[in-house]
Formats: sequence, C-alpha cells, structure tokens
Amino acid sequence: MPPIDTPIDTPRRSGVILVAPVAAATALFAGGLGARDALGNSVPASDTAGLVVLGRIQTDVDNSAGAAGDLSANFEAGVFRYANSAGTPLTNADVGHAGFVEDDETVSGNPGNNGIVAGLVVEVDADGVWIDTRYAAILQRNEGISVAVVDNADGTATATIRSRSGRTLLRVWLADTAYGAVDAAETSVAATTGSVITSHTAHGDLECLSDADGDLVLTITAADGALHVNAAAGAATATGTAAITGN
Repeated sequence: MPPIDTPIDTPRRSGVILVAPVAAATALFAGGLGARDALGNSVPASDTAGLVVLGRIQTDVDNSAGAAGDLSANFEAGVFRYANSAGTPLTNADVGHAGFVEDDETVSGNPGNNGIVAGLVVEVDADGVWIDTRYAAILQRNEGISVAVVDNADGTATATIRSRSGRTLLRVWLADTAYGAVDAAETSVAATTGSVITSHTAHGDLECLSDADGDLVLTITAADGALHVNAAAGAATATGTAAITGN
C-alpha cells in the first residue's frame, strides 16, 4: 500500500490483555503464570523448552478434553507477585535482571534446564518476587542460559551450556561451590561444541563462544569430588554441578 496522506483511524489495543489458543488436553487456572508453547498454544508456565511467558492467567479455562485451539484464554501482562524459589531464591541483588520460571506460581534465580524467563525482577520482599512479565519475551532471547553437568565416571565431566541468544560469548568458571571463587585444580578443559577462546587461572576461568544454536559443550578433567560449572552471558548467570568419580 502507498504511504498515507490523510489521517486514518488505526485499530488499537492496550497491549495489557493478550489472547492465545489453549493447548490440547490443558487446563489453565486464574492467577497462575501462563506461557505459549512453540506452536503458539497457551499452557501453564514451566521449565519446558520452547515456552515464552505471556502473563497472569485471567480466568480458569478447562480444555482438558479439547483439541488445541478449541478454547482461548486471556492473559494480563504487567507486574505481579509470585512465590520465591525455596531452593534458588532471588534476592534484591537480582532486581533489574531476569527471574526464571520454576513452575506456574514460583520464580527462581536459577534458569533450570531451559532458561524460561518469567519476567524482569522488580522487587523481592518477604512474601515473594514482583516480576514484570512484559519483558519476558525480550529477556528470553537475550538472557536465558542454562548449565547441566554430567559425571562420566572416568575422571571427566561433560558440561552443556545453552544460550537462548544463539551464538553467545560466555564466561565459564569452575569452582568448589555455586558461583564460588575460581578453582584452578582442573587439569584440562576442551570444547566439543562451540570453542574455548581464552583460558585464565590455568583452566579454571574461561572465555568461550557457543555455536550458532547457542550450545557450548565442554569436557572437563578434574579430581574426584564436587565440581561446579558456572556461566555468565551479559546479566544472565547459571550454574550446574556433578560429583566427579573415576580417578
């Protein structure tokens, strides 16, 4: 169409209420945190790959006996308070950063396995975490990372670090505790997916680049005992651990 040269009455929405079809065999409950899946259907928010948070579910919708799209649901985008994770709680130090979905009523400081962003952390108080869900989709692309560590029972571990942003520059450091001081005791680190650009403090502090899909896979040779693999990309952080055996 050509550019306009007279005023037009453009249809508008507030952007506060979002509408999405409900996934097959799914029930949504008012007040819970809702998300859309990779097919664009709405589900309760969870640490499940491919989800993007929409906001607070406005009313109960029971599509447990229906096919995808038989029913639709409304989601309100805004600032809401949800429970803080008992295992990996958010603190005031996380204000201004991403909070991650633990389940549809709990927000965590740990991205879990899939880095599903609940929203921007606005405030942390004694009753929970206030999050702004309007930032969830943007932060999902820019901040979601996760770390999983598996003991190979031969004196090595495989660390898989995933970024939601595609190819990503990552700082990775090895420690005795989650987010602890760098431990230089590891004898070698090699990338099987992505690459190690620079090693500092022997092999304990690394600058790495994930592949085009956002994956970085490291093989780490270490002494028996607890190994924590910590990662940071921009404002996002994640940690994973395994007990090394086999030496």
